[in-house]
Amino acid sequence: MKTQNIPGFLLFGFITLWINSSYAVTSTKVAAVVIPLPTIAISASPASIAYNAASVLSWSSANTTSCVASGGWTGSKPVSGTFTTPVLTTTTVYTLTCTGLDGKTTVAKTASVTVAPPPPTLTLQPSPASIAYHATAALTWSSANTKSCIASGGWTGSKPVSGTFTTPVLTTATDHTLTCTGLDGKTTVAQTTRISVAAPPAPTLTLTTSPASIAVGATSVLSWSSTNTVSCLASGTWTGSQALSGTFTTAALPSSAVFILTCTGLDGKSTVAQSASVTVGGHPLPPTLTFSASSSSIAMGSTSVLTWLSTSTSSCVGAGGWRGAEALSGTFTTPALNSATIYTLTCAGLDGSTVTQNATITTTSSVVNAGSKMGINIGYVNDWGDRQLTFIDVMKQARGFASLKCPWDPVNCPVPLDANGWPTTDFGVYFITNPGDPLARPLNTTYPSMFGTYKLSFTGQATVRGYNFGLVKNQVYNSATNTTTADVIVQPTDQQVALVFLNTTNGVQNLKLLRPGYANGTSQVFTSEILNAIAPFSTIRMMEALGTNSNPATGWATRKSVTDPTQQGSLGIAWEYVIQLANASGKDVWINIPDQVNLNDMTANNYVVQLATLIKKTLKPGIHVYVEYSNELWNGMFSQTHNLTAAAVADVSSGADPTLNYDNINNQWYWGYRRAAHQTLKISQLFAGVFGSSAINNTIRPVYMSQYVQPYYTEDSLKYLNANFGAPSQYLYGIGGAPYFSPQTAYTDIAGLFASLQTGINLILPGFSGLSLYHGGIDYGAKFKSLANYYGLKTLMYEGGPDLTVNRTNQAIVESAESDVRINQVVQAELADAIGCGNDLFMYYKLASPTSDPFGAYEDLTLSTPKSIALNTVAATPLSSYNVCTATMTNQLFIQ
Repeated sequence: MKTQNIPGFLLFGFITLWINSSYAVTSTKVAAVVIPLPTIAISASPASIAYNAASVLSWSSANTTSCVASGGWTGSKPVSGTFTTPVLTTTTVYTLTCTGLDGKTTVAKTASVTVAPPPPTLTLQPSPASIAYHATAALTWSSANTKSCIASGGWTGSKPVSGTFTTPVLTTATDHTLTCTGLDGKTTVAQTTRISVAAPPAPTLTLTTSPASIAVGATSVLSWSSTNTVSCLASGTWTGSQALSGTFTTAALPSSAVFILTCTGLDGKSTVAQSASVTVGGHPLPPTLTFSASSSSIAMGSTSVLTWLSTSTSSCVGAGGWRGAEALSGTFTTPALNSATIYTLTCAGLDGSTVTQNATITTTSSVVNAGSKMGINIGYVNDWGDRQLTFIDVMKQARGFASLKCPWDPVNCPVPLDANGWPTTDFGVYFITNPGDPLARPLNTTYPSMFGTYKLSFTGQATVRGYNFGLVKNQVYNSATNTTTADVIVQPTDQQVALVFLNTTNGVQNLKLLRPGYANGTSQVFTSEILNAIAPFSTIRMMEALGTNSNPATGWATRKSVTDPTQQGSLGIAWEYVIQLANASGKDVWINIPDQVNLNDMTANNYVVQLATLIKKTLKPGIHVYVEYSNELWNGMFSQTHNLTAAAVADVSSGADPTLNYDNINNQWYWGYRRAAHQTLKISQLFAGVFGSSAINNTIRPVYMSQYVQPYYTEDSLKYLNANFGAPSQYLYGIGGAPYFSPQTAYTDIAGLFASLQTGINLILPGFSGLSLYHGGIDYGAKFKSLANYYGLKTLMYEGGPDLTVNRTNQAIVESAESDVRINQVVQAELADAIGCGNDLFMYYKLASPTSDPFGAYEDLTLSTPKSIALNTVAATPLSSYNVCTATMTNQLFIQ
């Protein structure tokens, strides 16, 4: 059979040939097979691209044996496939030609890739970028692939695609923007450059009187001169516009007078003011003071300008955000501020009185800082350890009133007191005492805020003397008001502040002793120093200030009174002061309920109900309250732990609370922890009764705290609550412990201390993470984070930080470590890991203390330390920077 290929169709049949008889007959069968035509499909994705971009060609063919590229590409190609173009700058056509099965027939297809025009580019540069006030600068620009440009901001109108421009004279920082349109008529490119303008030269002014003291009816001559000013205006005893420099003769003056001159600077905004007094007949006017900030709210890292003007004054001194002598009138540019800062200025008058003003500058940031996850514990308020400078009036931290025989001992040497707690006879009182220093450092280098002139005042009359310290000067008794005032001067060699009061008729009342830098009559309660120190943090924990450990309060009537002369003592400070500190600082507050109060009291005297009512009435809106039942109910050092266990045993034995042994565990220690959890639930319910249930876990945040290294007790307590009272997240905000780290072995030098301390911190860090997931069973490896995640709670560390009292063999080494840079690094490492592992709040312990109590971030709030620098550094760092959760402190560099 013979076969023939015929493209396009198939023919099959017989051809028969008849031949005469002389030949044989032949029959041939012919088959024609036709091959299908070749086909191609090709496309580009995307078909339209940006300038200098690429596209992908995809193709497939059928009935082909080979393909060849042409146009934008070349060479043999497979019959199906993909091809990524090079980056393209012009529209390109890609052709693919494939040969059919017969080896002759071909088919071709194309795919186009459309390329947009090149993007426009633009550079815009000022020269110079910073100029003097009232100067000019040049702008230079060039562009490519553009067809037009337009200016905006500090200049306007159409501009050539390249060129230069000289600005007019500038008096403020000015942004210049140039926008150019690309070749496609649609795409634009813009550049903005800022020309910074230096502040105008500060205006200056001097103003004097001659003579400054005159007889009644005489005159004086004012002389003044100013620079960098455009106008001057008089006020006080004279008025109206005045020349920029000149003289003025007063009218005959019948009494002392103050002349004020205020001149405006070149910018038309800044001012400078001076006052000059003329004393007539030897009777100066009382002092006056105006004090303000140019901006009371600034962005973090910015500055503000303080301006003040005093009259009839002889000297001024700063406190709070600044310290030291200041001019009688002037301006001061603050450093860059990252937290709210209070500046205090006190000026002494020519008449012997003083006047004080405050300027508060708050900071704002669009970035959430790590300080939002950090808090600080406020220490005890007492005479020997209050380095945190809580109250302006140090009487509130005083030890108590005692007899002249032993004025240091109000317990064994008491004096009779009136109904309000004030002494009714001669007495002594210790305001500030100091523990010894192993390194024998001078006290004025470790506690400088103790020294200076205190302002004493009280109702009544007495002869006041310093007891083994300092000087009492300028004592004055005013018979019309029955008040006594004096200056108490504490000198650099003094070791304490204690006074004795002699020759009293009926004792004294309303005794106040105001710290240096604060004037009689001030309404400010807390020092600017403590308000500035706590500014970087979100929360203050008042456990020690409230005297929580072994607090004897049993009912609302037994609490500390805000009217008590001193706030030192086992009851802690009054709740009113706790609320006032939260209001003054704007910080969330963590409070502790004394363990002996009766939570089952159904009368109106219920301690927690009364407290919640007080908080609701007086706490500023927006401040959150963390509520904890007592403190460290696992710690056998404190009486509340033993009270808790005994009460739990009694509740089970009497049947008063059968839930404590709901699973027949028959373990008094577990009963105790469960009782603490139940008490916390009751506190939550009592607050809900006052604030409403919607406030729980919002404004009011009940927390259950336990031992950091034994989270299985917390695990059991949560299982207990869940089984008996429903999901804990309905009435609890969070759980947690106190991650202290300490030297794990004894040491003989500071290098050994830090080497051992690193071992200690690496035992703590794993606890910040959830480790293995917790599923509700018994898991002694569970951590607070995994427990909190399972029950829908937050994780909070009520205390934490380095504990150098463990394995302490040499206090001098510990004291040296407190000022070593390595303590900064380990503090930062712990905080970074706690935050990086996603925990919600770390309450560092504590704000300030003498070095003999080596926990304080400060030894004196006016002196930075490596620990305070570490805390403030972390607090000011964006929260997003802490996103790593590690099991060890991997940075070994701190071991020097």
